[in-house]
Amino acid sequence: MTIYALHVPMKNKQEQSCTLAETNPLLRKENMNLIKKTIMLADRLCEVVNPIVVIHAGGLIQESETSGGVQIKKESFQNDLMELRKFIQERYPKIILAVENNPKVTEENKKELVFRYGYEDDIAQWVKELRDPNIGTVLDTCHAIGVINYNKQHYPRSEFVSIESYLDAYASTLKLIHLSNGINFVSKREEQGLPFLATNPEDITFVKGLFNFLNEIKYNHPITIETEEADYDKALNFVETRKTIVESFRR
Repeated sequence: MTIYALHVPMKNKQEQSCTLAETNPLLRKENMNLIKKTIMLADRLCEVVNPIVVIHAGGLIQESETSGGVQIKKESFQNDLMELRKFIQERYPKIILAVENNPKVTEENKKELVFRYGYEDDIAQWVKELRDPNIGTVLDTCHAIGVINYNKQHYPRSEFVSIESYLDAYASTLKLIHLSNGINFVSKREEQGLPFLATNPEDITFVKGLFNFLNEIKYNHPITIETEEADYDKALNFVETRKTIVESFRR
């Protein structure tokens, strides 16, 4: 097995999400240190020319916060990335930093919280503005599916009601794809990391459309099949998704 990417830890020591654009100075310092440690580990463990470090974008609005402040968050997001870019330029110049898209909503402690940004194309635009070949995005299809379902129900005129709209928006910044299925708004853990089913025509169409688009843009970066498993030794959901990929090429 070839190691080509490492994901920054989901939580920091305070059991808070490890993301970019953290407004609490102490938590931000801890998050940035965790990201830098992951960069160091990726440089040591990965067996490819350009190891990828996956970072969560941040932007979750807590109950005590308002929904405003996107411009401030954008500046903080970009500043954090440039600090990390300086770090890899000086020490680990082959590392690729890749920011993962958010779902629209998530559930914490049985309460539904929404994201301020990162669930459509804004982070792709923010990354594009930096014009740095070592900074890109990760498109998590499960998160995208959750937003697509949310938009179809709440904002049917939204541009983002298909995976093609995501691929088009992210194409120029894509460094990695997390291929994963989801249901509803993927706000709960049990709604994420599901397999694409070879017996489901909609799943076949989704996967085939995805790979056709990637072929059109000459995508040449990794694709990670990301699934939740009851037994990781058997990895039945992973096997089913891989089977679906094969089946999609036959049609």
